[in-house]
Amino acid sequence: MLSRLWVLIGRLGFSIARYPISRIVRNSHRTRVLLVCGDEYLVVKHWLGNDSWMLPGGGCHRGEDPLAAAQREVREEIGLRLKATDFLPAGRHVCHDRPFRFTYDLYIVTITTPPDLALQRVEILSARWFNRAASLPGAACPEIAVALAHWPQGA
Repeated sequence: MLSRLWVLIGRLGFSIARYPISRIVRNSHRTRVLLVCGDEYLVVKHWLGNDSWMLPGGGCHRGEDPLAAAQREVREEIGLRLKATDFLPAGRHVCHDRPFRFTYDLYIVTITTPPDLALQRVEILSARWFNRAASLPGAACPEIAVALAHWPQGA
């Protein structure tokens, strides 16, 4: 019961704060990480959100290198400590998911075995692995389609 209430509070909070949050995020620089294991990739759902699947990642702190931000966000959100050399740059992109507009650096990280995840429960509600050929159930942020298009076919 408490977890359902927590989810409801996050959804309601997001619907109320959607436009103020978009003003904060607008024109910011962020990171997104496509974590790949075999033919599967990891997506997360945030507590404060609209129930959409997203890639791990987040905002760059002032003066923070995007790669360092990606490493930090992966560590904070899902508990993985990865080396800088694990991150393959996949370009700088612009998200136009109304009302949100921001730039982000996309990275692809390939691992050989699915790790034990330590989700930051205050921020991340759930994380799931999906096959690259399958459709995600429910809504997905547009960064996922961009990331999947940059995932090498033979990888």
